Amino acid sequence: MAASIRRQVPLPVWTVASLTAAVGPLEMPQQEQTKEAKTKAARGLAVILFTGILVLTAFHSACAASEDPMVVVFYKEGCPDCQRLDELLDGLSSQHSDLAIDHYEISDPVAQDLLSRLSFSYGVLDTNYPIVFVGDKAFVGVSRAKELDVRTAVLECIARSCPSPLSRLKEAGLSWNHVVIALGVGMFLLLLLLPR
Repeated sequence: MAASIRRQVPLPVWTVASLTAAVGPLEMPQQEQTKEAKTKAARGLAVILFTGILVLTAFHSACAASEDPMVVVFYKEGCPDCQRLDELLDGLSSQHSDLAIDHYEISDPVAQDLLSRLSFSYGVLDTNYPIVFVGDKAFVGVSRAKELDVRTAVLECIARSCPSPLSRLKEAGLSWNHVVIALGVGMFLLLLLLPR
């Protein structure tokens, strides 16, 4: 048996044009179909990621808005001043059942982020512990005079129903962390959508 050799001969231009007009557009080569499928998959993934980010942001906002403390305390484990302040706040909390206090240990990354945003909002430096935010006041470190100031600020807030220190963050809008995350996600999506 003789082997048959098949050669592909290019068609003249007029033949391709007439075929396209008569039959319709020619099928895409397999390579172009794969590229198009990858682009569709990338767009689908981008939509899923964007939707997930929106849902998580809405969930986080709803959880944060559900309980706003009147006092926010940042402490360091083993800090004697922090323990002394806790005793003061525990005494006030036992006298006033409507006093909501949130404690954050500074080694927690979430606490560090929250502390940096609150410190920026209040215009204080987080150089010493404990750091207490009450209403529109912030106290860094503890001394006898500051203990009296914290007690006075808490009692004033109970009497006036002060807004939570966390409400300042809601008014401030997006933090730098949110902007950086959004830029990172945007760059990731852009890289996915660019043709290779």
